[in-house]
Amino acid sequence: MASVSDVVGLLHRADWTRLSLAAEVSTGIDPVLSWKSTQAAMPPWQLRKTPEPEGPDGFRSRRLKLLIAPGRRYREEDEDSGWVSGCDGERRWDQGGPGQPGAADPAEMSGDPVPPLPALLCPAPLLTGFILDVRGPVTACGRDAMHVVATPRPSMHDLTGHRHRGLDRIEAIVDTELGILLSRQEFKRPPKAIACDGQRHWSLDQDRLLTGPAAPPPIQLANVADASWLLECSLFGGAEVMVGNRRGYRISITGGVSPLRFLVFFPAEAVVDAELGVLLRLTCYVDGKPATRTELRDVGPGPAEPGVFRLDAPPGVRIVEASGNPLADMVAEAPGPLGVALRTTTAAAKRTGEAVTAVRSFLDGLRHQ
Repeated sequence: MASVSDVVGLLHRADWTRLSLAAEVSTGIDPVLSWKSTQAAMPPWQLRKTPEPEGPDGFRSRRLKLLIAPGRRYREEDEDSGWVSGCDGERRWDQGGPGQPGAADPAEMSGDPVPPLPALLCPAPLLTGFILDVRGPVTACGRDAMHVVATPRPSMHDLTGHRHRGLDRIEAIVDTELGILLSRQEFKRPPKAIACDGQRHWSLDQDRLLTGPAAPPPIQLANVADASWLLECSLFGGAEVMVGNRRGYRISITGGVSPLRFLVFFPAEAVVDAELGVLLRLTCYVDGKPATRTELRDVGPGPAEPGVFRLDAPPGVRIVEASGNPLADMVAEAPGPLGVALRTTTAAAKRTGEAVTAVRSFLDGLRHQ
């Protein structure tokens, strides 16, 4: 059985520019799940501007035919669209598939060579930001390989501490001859969770559970659970619609509330639940296109047990008591080298402030003598 050092050597020596192979490649992603995981992993001081992907929920896949020859030459063809791209060793090119605009035109040269499918063919980044665990030999695509699990770890080269935030692990199948990945699956961590029982508040985020006195819910939730702010807006419409299994009224919002107050910008559209008065959906638009959307799904009678309104720390998760100062909490818990730098700077600023106060007190004492 190969050791970790053997796998490290394989990943380091993998060189796509020397490969000669033909392969059928399948790639896939759940865009909504990926978006939700990314949003949940973002630090609290960072604005979440990326809108949720539109289209049907679920896994979306692509099938490619790949040819690679030594000297940075390759050709990949999308089996569904017919789109073809490649490189002649000097320049990249792209060409539309049958029935697509430009299909009959010469291939368009688009830049210097870059590796195709770098997540598979250029696996060296697994050596800098992960802890590798060799699970054992396997056979994949008719080739001898090793099953390797890569778990994110802090890196001194990752100044923000968020390079792999939100990623739980990568399951990789490493070709024991070529060092490339025959398969790669990324597993995301669950999104964050919050709870409040009226006395205490809990916020679970990746590797910590922040707890403190009762606190209001996030503004996004407050915007849909308490729709009274709509009464300060300019409204029109009111057509009856169905959202899921709920009856509601669609209302257009043209203005009236400070965007900084509610993190809402205009124009916007809301769907008000006909029974409960909460917002089933709130969508804000920019240039006529949806930019942000908050939505309640599977709305129904809530639980009565008080125990559901609290969170317990999962194994390995730190419990941190909130200080009551959001900025101080952010600094105290910022991950990675950035967190160390922030805490060092804060401590230095505090000591400087104390020194300045002491000097001023001494000078004031001299003036009054």
